[in-house]
Amino acid sequence: MAKGNKVGRKGGRKGGGSGPGKGFYIGLAVVVVAGIVALLALRRGGAESGSAPPISMAQIDAPADSGAGVSEGPADAAVHFVEFADYTCPHCAEFTRLTGRALRQNYVQTGKVRWTLYDFPLSQNTNAIPGALAARCAGAQGHYWAMHDLLYANQLTWVASRNPENHFEDLARQAGADVGQWKKCYQDRKFIPQIMASRNYGIQLGVNATPTLFIDGKRVSTSDYGYGSLEKLIQAAEPSAASSK
Repeated sequence: MAKGNKVGRKGGRKGGGSGPGKGFYIGLAVVVVAGIVALLALRRGGAESGSAPPISMAQIDAPADSGAGVSEGPADAAVHFVEFADYTCPHCAEFTRLTGRALRQNYVQTGKVRWTLYDFPLSQNTNAIPGALAARCAGAQGHYWAMHDLLYANQLTWVASRNPENHFEDLARQAGADVGQWKKCYQDRKFIPQIMASRNYGIQLGVNATPTLFIDGKRVSTSDYGYGSLEKLIQAAEPSAASSK
């Protein structure tokens, strides 16, 4: 407490006067401190009001499912490219913004490669499942990949937020989704089982980090995650894929 609240100072009144004693001031100090603690707790609670309750992976039982991913590109493409990713992963964001975007433009959108993304939310990242859910709900309206790119491009704005839904709404709008429909989907948590089935499929394949890549079922070494190396692997896979049809 402030120094001015000390009692028994020099020059003070001697003897047992009628003024408040030492016990009074101690009690007052306790009340003030308790009030401050309560106020801080109230403010913290207010900061989290409106936040969706956390999603616990342990609460969701979803069997591994190879069909739980989201795909882009023709189903009969010569090469199948698989990515296991976490929307809160900075390495995934970097891969998407640079190598992934170029590969999708040059190989997926030209019909040469089918790209399947499987959600692999990491347990240490609180917003990993919400991020995956935000993308899936945009995908329900046909805007998955636009939302996918926006989530990674704006990752730093929402990744540590206590209530990322507000950020997601704005990104869903930018992606072209109807925000009302998107919000209902997000709040209903409609795609959580698919997200967890996707993650469990990755665990079944031995995935333990993100991003993890496969080309035609063969796991890609992390040393080959650059554009040039992946392009060579895709081109090398094309003849064998074509001859097996």
